Amino acid sequence: MDLTDEQWEVWKPLIPKPPHREDHRGRPWRYPRDLLKGIHWILRTGAPWKELPERYPPYQRAATAAFRSG
Repeated sequence: MDLTDEQWEVWKPLIPKPPHREDHRGRPWRYPRDLLKGIHWILRTGAPWKELPERYPPYQRAATAAFRSG
């Protein structure tokens, strides 16, 4: 079960915009909806981060996003 478009519209304003480097280096950020879906999958299943399916962002990125304090 992934987020519906209606659910995403509720969450979307709460997700901060990713920072952009002035030198344009580094990997581009993945769509924030994918991160939220990956975090939701972990919370729903109780699986370890390393078992996050490939359809979601890398588990390291999703875990970092989940525990980043704003």
